[in-house]
Amino acid sequence: MKKAFAIIIVLIAVVSFSHESIINNLPHSEFKYKWQLYMHSNDLEMLIEEAEKTPYGAIHFEKDYRNDPDFQEYSAQYPDQDVFLANDAYLFNDGVLKKVEKPDIQNFIDAAETTGLSLVRLTQRSDRAGWMLYHSLSWSSKNTEIRARYVHGPPPNNSNCKKLKEGKDPSGNCHTHLFGDWYLDKWWRTN
Repeated sequence: MKKAFAIIIVLIAVVSFSHESIINNLPHSEFKYKWQLYMHSNDLEMLIEEAEKTPYGAIHFEKDYRNDPDFQEYSAQYPDQDVFLANDAYLFNDGVLKKVEKPDIQNFIDAAETTGLSLVRLTQRSDRAGWMLYHSLSWSSKNTEIRARYVHGPPPNNSNCKKLKEGKDPSGNCHTHLFGDWYLDKWWRTN
């Protein structure tokens, strides 16, 4: 009995201290992305609060971005697209984001550096009702390639995924409520 109890305690300790590495090593899936967000949601919400103190419609923070696996994956997938470089900010001008030269985002940068996150791309939604967190989220399910982004605030302006099934239609867009004010905005195309 004591041996079984000791084994359970050791397993709990291992999972507690290495839960992030366990989640990061899972295959790409909606489950994985939900847990990654859950583990970092407090830090991200703090950064959203910092972003809301600025006049900017988008702030991008990339710490040592060239070595970041997400950056490398994105660059490999989209070699012809401009990639946001470290510590940029943008203002909305007639509904279009325009880059600001020498933005005043040091408080945001300082806050981002305390989180340990190496990449944060926050952009206000077009309705200004919340924020989108850009990250390379994609997975396959039943011959369907699904892409997604995190949304904070009210639900996105599309159907709840409970009413739609990925792969049923050749393409589509819907959202899933994750927890609190967080949603997963998804779109897909059947292979």
